[in-house]
Amino acid sequence: MSFRRSPDTFIGDRDDEELGAADFDGLAVNAARVATMDVEAPAKSGYYLYGACVGPLAEEYDVRNCSPPLEVAVPVDIGGPTGGFILDADNRNPTGVAYADGHFHVLDSADHMVYAYRTSSARNPDLDFALDVENGTPTAIAYADDRFYVVDRADDRVYVYGKTGERHADADFDLDANNTSPNGIAYGENRLYVVDLNDDRVYAYTMSGLRSRTREFNLWRANDTPWALEFAEDRLYVVDNTDDRVYVYETSGDRDTALEFVLDFDNASPEGIAFFDGRFYVPDHIDDKVYGYAKPDP
Repeated sequence: MSFRRSPDTFIGDRDDEELGAADFDGLAVNAARVATMDVEAPAKSGYYLYGACVGPLAEEYDVRNCSPPLEVAVPVDIGGPTGGFILDADNRNPTGVAYADGHFHVLDSADHMVYAYRTSSARNPDLDFALDVENGTPTAIAYADDRFYVVDRADDRVYVYGKTGERHADADFDLDANNTSPNGIAYGENRLYVVDLNDDRVYAYTMSGLRSRTREFNLWRANDTPWALEFAEDRLYVVDNTDDRVYVYETSGDRDTALEFVLDFDNASPEGIAFFDGRFYVPDHIDDKVYGYAKPDP
C-alpha cells in the first residue's frame, strides 16, 4: 500500500507524490489491517489532499484501489504568516484584499462577504460583513477613513461600507463611462484609484466620486492584464495576471522598475494586493491562500 499526496481532487493519478509504503503479507476476506505513516507537513501553507492506494490483486477488476482524498489544512508557512497563510474554508473565492486596523479583509465573490483575519492569520469573524445585494459582482476592495470601498464590475459602481459593514449608500458613486472594466481599487493621497482591465488605464477619483483627470495615466504596454491595485509609500502597485508580476508606478504614471517584483510560481492566480508593515500580501484564487512578499529595496 502506498501513501500519497495529490495536487488535485483525485487520488491515484500519475501526478501524485508518493510519500511512503507499507507491505502486507496477505489479507483474509472481510478482515481489516491498519497501517499508519508519519508525514512531514509541507513548508508552505495551503490545503493538501492525502490518500492511500493498494496495488492490483490477481483477477481484480478494479486495479485502482485508492481511497477518497482527505483534505488537510496547513495554516501558515513554515516561516510564519508573513510568508503566507490559508483562507477560511468558506472564503474559497477571494477577489480582493485590504488592510485596516490590524486586520486583512478579504473580499469573496461567491458568497458576497468580506472575511477578516488578524495579521497573525487568525480569523476574526466579529469583523466579517455581507455585501449589499446590489453589490453582486465585487472585484476589489480598498479602505480609507474608516470606510471600505468595494468596486462592482457589473454596474461599474463603487459601494461604500463602514468599518463594521454598515452601508453608507450616500457615499456610493458611479465610475466614469470609460471605466467599464474595473479590476482594482486603491486609496492614496486623498484619492481613489481604479485600474481598468479593458483600456489598461488607472483612473482617479475624489472621495466624492469626481474624476481627477490630471492624476490618471496609462499602464506600461506589457502590463496589459491589470488584476489588482495597491497604493504604498507614494507608489501604485499593479498586479498583472498574465506574467504574474507586480508593476510599480509613480502617481505621475512613470514606472519605478526598481521596486517591481515577480510573484511566487504557485501564486499564479493573483486576486488583490494589500500592503502592511513593509510587506505585500496577494491572495490566490486557486490556492485559497495569501502569499506574503517583502517590499523590494530600491
